[in-house]
Amino acid sequence: MLGFLRADRAKKKCLFCHIGWATTYRENDAEFLKNQYDRLINAGYKVNVVTNDAPALSFFDELTVLEHFSASYSQTQDLIRDSGGINALVGKVKSVRFGVESPSTRLRKIIGKPFETEALFELSCKLLNLGIGVRWFMIAGLPGEQAEDYNELKEIVRRARHEIKKGALQLSFTAFCPDAGAPMCLSPLDDGYWDRFDDFWKYFFEKDGFTRKIQLFRCAGTKSRLEHAMASMGASEVELRNGWLHKDPPNWRVKYSYRDMARRAYDVYAKRTGLPVSTME
Repeated sequence: MLGFLRADRAKKKCLFCHIGWATTYRENDAEFLKNQYDRLINAGYKVNVVTNDAPALSFFDELTVLEHFSASYSQTQDLIRDSGGINALVGKVKSVRFGVESPSTRLRKIIGKPFETEALFELSCKLLNLGIGVRWFMIAGLPGEQAEDYNELKEIVRRARHEIKKGALQLSFTAFCPDAGAPMCLSPLDDGYWDRFDDFWKYFFEKDGFTRKIQLFRCAGTKSRLEHAMASMGASEVELRNGWLHKDPPNWRVKYSYRDMARRAYDVYAKRTGLPVSTME
């Protein structure tokens, strides 16, 4: 397993992920990693590319076979175009994992991933029908999420019965948990996500949504999510419920590389989603 890190500009940073805000990154030595990759492949090992967006790596075209990789929608589309078509991925890629984040186009546009749910589904169907596995990673309970944000996903489930001919689209959910260095950690912790996710879960398993063309993975419940959040933020339940709109979280005594930008980034997000904004300068 090889790990790759690539440089990201501030505007590309995940609003909910600590990593991009805590420190600066650059792509690791490309020649060294490519040589290591070649040695592992020649020795008969299976190699996974551990990065948020494998096709964005400067040496991605030189990688011959991948078990799976995580990729952005836009970079995957660019890869398909530059390779002469989606069929070029057959034999090179066994599975693709997309960081979809929100079930809805609405919320993705606000967090800076402006691709349509339908467009991603169409691409996923093409990959699946070619024998390439696809997994969507989504977050239940991003601040500002609404019940209606699941409507597009319910439509995808309905269409999957007829449009996926081979394999199954995997939908993997994680409950939103605040990370100390990321802008969204400032938002008051709300358990309303569970009712919205549970409604979708029951739609799939107890109503008319079930299909073997979809594999659905449950997110953490409120109790375990709270325990994780308290550990992540080094804060009490009361503090997490109140949020940090009027003072800094205790972990902000650490001088993260982009900490001074985080509150401004949260306020922009809050205004776009109708959440309360910060009262601090």
